[in-house]
Amino acid sequence: MKKILRLLTPVMLMLSLTLVGCEFKNKDEVELSLNKLLEYKDSYVGDNSAVGNILSELNILSELPLNESGNGFELKTDEKPYEITVSYNLKDDLKEEILEKNAVVLFALIKNVDIINFKIENLDNKVYKYNKDELNEKYKVDFTKLSQDKESLQKFLYN
Repeated sequence: MKKILRLLTPVMLMLSLTLVGCEFKNKDEVELSLNKLLEYKDSYVGDNSAVGNILSELNILSELPLNESGNGFELKTDEKPYEITVSYNLKDDLKEEILEKNAVVLFALIKNVDIINFKIENLDNKVYKYNKDELNEKYKVDFTKLSQDKESLQKFLYN
């Protein structure tokens, strides 16, 4: 019995340290993604590169994979209301709360976007549509203040 304990103790210790290390890595990834998101504060819906980078960081934070076919998002900028449509193929159950929070973050970072659509391609192209004014009313939050600093953004995403 003592031999088994002697063998298992170092293994358990290493496993514990590995799990703790993974937790810190995830926190570091979150910090990095939040900082990267804030680099795109005050972007415009017509800035294809900024929108793509924001979506990439949001996908890391919320673990929603962009559609692998390469047509991850579309911009409608020819007339108001300006829209962004993001395509997803989801592996797990859909969590509408994540989509809604991602929409709020997009509204906070992109000045002139009015509507965010999330098209779930593997659910018969079901579209979840979010309007800036409606979400502003629901959350009673000033979107510009939400993107003011990392702490505000983190608090909104994870509370």
